Amino acid sequence: MIAALSFVGYHRFRLYNDPGFKDVVRGKTDFTTMLNDELNPVNTEMPTATITIKDLDTKFNGLSGTPSYISVKGLVHDVSAKDAYREGGGYHILAGKEASVAFGKFKLNAEFMEWGKHDVKDLTEKEMKTLDEWATFFWKKYPAVGILEEWASPVVKPKSQ
Repeated sequence: MIAALSFVGYHRFRLYNDPGFKDVVRGKTDFTTMLNDELNPVNTEMPTATITIKDLDTKFNGLSGTPSYISVKGLVHDVSAKDAYREGGGYHILAGKEASVAFGKFKLNAEFMEWGKHDVKDLTEKEMKTLDEWATFFWKKYPAVGILEEWASPVVKPKSQ
């Protein structure tokens, strides 16, 4: 129960601190536009390109102007449009990583993003549910640009609701 409240609290905090929400409060945009962005996923089809862990870590890590990509459940998303994922941003630790275990455990700890050190198979049922929620969030919000080549499980399209 506490973890669920923390999750809800975090998302309320995230929403309140989202520049788009502040624009709604200030009257610069309408709430319907913001909701449409949230409810209409960016992606509709699965990408066909494959990206290796090595390329993700070296070419798409957001350093020195490179794009910032994040893999969630083997699906690679381009998060470059958000400053938070670029070099110096609060979530830059995620750039160039397969972050499924970190999202499932709800811990932005570099240890949980080291490829081969932890596995989603070791997540609890509750942690898997949290991971699924994050996978859906990324599917709705950020373009899916590829599938992680080394991902052992089948990569499935996240639920869009």
